[in-house]
Order: sequence, then C-alpha cells, then structure tokens
Amino acid sequence: MASGTAADLVDAVSNAGELGILGVRGRNPAEIRQQTSRIRALMAVPFGPNILLFYGDEATVGTVLAQRRAVAAFAWPTADQSLPEVLVVYL
Repeated sequence: MASGTAADLVDAVSNAGELGILGVRGRNPAEIRQQTSRIRALMAVPFGPNILLFYGDEATVGTVLAQRRAVAAFAWPTADQSLPEVLVVYL
C-alpha cells in the first residue's frame, strides 16, 4: 500500500471525511518528511503514517515518530519484536 499512497491521496481521503493514512514502507526518511510536509501544506485535518514493523528499521520508525502525528498505525511486528520496546526508544 505504501507505494500506492502519496500526499494527494491522503488529502483526498481526509477531505472526504475519513482518516488519510500515508504508507511509509519502502520510503526513506527524507521521502517520509517530504510527503508529510506536503500533506500538512495541503490540509489541516488529522492524518497519520502507517509502518509495517517487519519492514521498518530504526531510522524509519524514528522518522515516523518525529513527525508528531496525532495518529500513527504500526502493524505486523516480527515474532521477536515487542512494540513497547520498539517505541520506548523514541518516547
């Protein structure tokens, strides 16, 4: 889904009254920041990033959390990942 989402789609979904989500799988930190900035420029309603933890690395998770969104979706950790342990590094 990440490659299928971008700022314009998040904006359209949010403007239709739903919660726009930006998939970040496969995006580098610079692209995550760029897309997030573009979304903020397009709209003032809530939106959030989505990260698949089994694909995520520390830089990606850190970038997602640094965006300080009201909502963030984290899915599919690996069997040895503890979500609280992953997130506590950044909180």
